[in-house]
Amino acid sequence: MSATFRKRMEDLHVAVPKELPDETYRVLHNSFVDIFKMRRSIEGVDALVEQSTKAILESREMLKHLQSAGF
Repeated sequence: MSATFRKRMEDLHVAVPKELPDETYRVLHNSFVDIFKMRRSIEGVDALVEQSTKAILESREMLKHLQSAGF
């Protein structure tokens, strides 16, 4: 996993003009939070896929060694 700065939900802010109606601001903010959650979810899945790929490669190597050893 990368060593990039990770924001918390509490740190999310949507910069909007002051004259924007409250309801529009809430919709924008909630959309932004939902996008942020999806991004986090995708990052988590990417890490799991990476771990699975590594496990597959290690298993293949182990099988090659076992086959070459006569098992």
